[in-house]
Order: sequence, then structure tokens, then C-alpha cells
Amino acid sequence: MVHVIVAYDEIASKGGSYFQESFDYIAGKLNALSAVTVRPLPNARCTKQSIKSEIESLEKFIFVGISHGHETLLKANSIYVESSDLALFEGSFFYTAACLTGRILGPALIAHGCVAYIGYTVDVDVWLSHSSTFADCENYALCEFITSDKTVRTVFDEAVTRYNTEINRLLNGNFLDVIAASFLRSNRNGLLIIGNERSTVHDFDC
Repeated sequence: MVHVIVAYDEIASKGGSYFQESFDYIAGKLNALSAVTVRPLPNARCTKQSIKSEIESLEKFIFVGISHGHETLLKANSIYVESSDLALFEGSFFYTAACLTGRILGPALIAHGCVAYIGYTVDVDVWLSHSSTFADCENYALCEFITSDKTVRTVFDEAVTRYNTEINRLLNGNFLDVIAASFLRSNRNGLLIIGNERSTVHDFDC
């Protein structure tokens, strides 16, 4: 069984509806899979204690953070992942579209035994009129990883291609499409992979 723990801040004053949309995208792709358990942690459970309770008994798992973040942390009502907690993520694949975590948090996770990390080194912007496109680009690699035998590196590269396809499509559209394309380009340029790039979903089956 592959355990996918998804922390998401659906009531954030800025971006909450989009975080919910991202969670729904992931759940829609994964809930029907018999070998995968999606364990949602909405805002009320985006706490250090709830996350510890979910993962401390798991030797291997995939953790997804859908919320605001910064270079060293993820946060909802309070900080729920930071440097003091990183030993909890040993043996995991850590995936987040939260802003800036690729700068410090991602490398620190790998240093504490996290197997692989995909995230962003930039502020991640979303053009809400095109939210479904952004949710698809941000979560494509995660869902493709879990539903196939592809490596972390392969799905990362495919996600970049996904970004490029959507950017090129929108650049041929109207003014609002072009703005959305510029945001997607910035996000794509900040996408980061570190850790064991040869890992597959089978490495997180327990």
C-alpha cells in the first residue's frame, strides 16, 4: 500500500479555494486506486501534531503540502513543517507547490533522509481564471508518479513538458491567456527536483 498524506489549507484567506481545487485534482486521480491510500489533512489538521500522528508509524510514504510556504517552512493557521521536524520525513517523497521551499527546506529534507523532493525555488503564482491549468501543471508529476512505473526524474521532465505545452497554447490566446502564460513560465523556471531521481512509486510501497 502506498500512503499519500496530503496537507491542504482549503480555508486560507488567500488561495484557499485554489488549494481545495488542487486537492480535488489529486484525489480525483488517486482515490480509485486500490493500492493507494490518500490520507487528507485539511486546515484543521494542518498541525505538527496531526502530521506526526499520521506519519510516525509509516516507514515509507508520500507527503504533499498544498498551502502557503516560505524558504524554511509550510504553514496554514500555524507552521506545520519546519526544520525541527524533518527527521519525521525520512524515507519519504516530499512534494509541494508552496512558495520558495526549494531554496532551503527541500535540501534540508534530503539531508535528513528524505528520498526525493519536488518543489519550487520561486514564489508560485496562480492566475485564478485559469486555475485548472495551474492545478494540472503543478500536480501532474505527482499523479503520474503514483499511477505509473516512471521515475521521479521522468515525471519531473514530463511536468516541464506539460508546462511548456500549456505556455505555448496560452501565448496564442487573448490578453488574459498571455498573462497566465507568463505566470506559468515563472513557476516552471522555479521547479526543482533533488534526491534520488531514480525512485519509483514501488520504493514507497509498504
